[in-house]
Amino acid sequence: MAESKPTKIQMAKEAQKLIDAAQDMSEMMDLDPAIKTDYLIDLKNKTVTVASLQDAITALQTDIKSVAKEIEPKDKFEKETHEVLADLNVKVPQSNPEKEDAEEEEAEVAYDDLEKNADDEVEKEKPIKKVKKDTKDTKEKDEFGFAIGTKTSFFAQSLKESPKTMVEIKAEKWNDNSAAYNGTWAKLKRMGAGEKSEDGKMAIVSGWLK
Repeated sequence: MAESKPTKIQMAKEAQKLIDAAQDMSEMMDLDPAIKTDYLIDLKNKTVTVASLQDAITALQTDIKSVAKEIEPKDKFEKETHEVLADLNVKVPQSNPEKEDAEEEEAEVAYDDLEKNADDEVEKEKPIKKVKKDTKDTKEKDEFGFAIGTKTSFFAQSLKESPKTMVEIKAEKWNDNSAAYNGTWAKLKRMGAGEKSEDGKMAIVSGWLK
């Protein structure tokens, strides 16, 4: 018996799952440029066909696999993103807490020694500063934990200003590729910051603080 082909609905769901994963990876890995996610998958649009959905899925899978080579142990993804990576046979490097703690302790000791030696010198030079191990973590974050200046931060701040639909978000000036931030919206809801307004729009919970 021949294997049945996936329906348009199933393909649209698969494409959306890949889009959410791509957005999560772009945010967590601080990718610039971000993975392309502005694919038309709305089945209400008559131009969306099985062929166009397959093209979108193939392109997303290819881009995700390509970017996955740069994943580091410190990159923390959503559970759904890990599922997508597993489906694509991508092995995510695991962090080693004990090794990281040892490296951190070694760095602290080295810094203390340098600082002590500097104090013993008669003519001191500029204060010795610790080398930042992870420049990504030093970026200023907004109240939702998103790096300020990124599109995910713009998305959250836009909802903070006023409730909006995803269609309105796609039309925002900062959203130059008309992307749907479903993954980011899901994160806001999970952290308790996002809720639907009475008229069904995406909104930030009144008085919410991180």
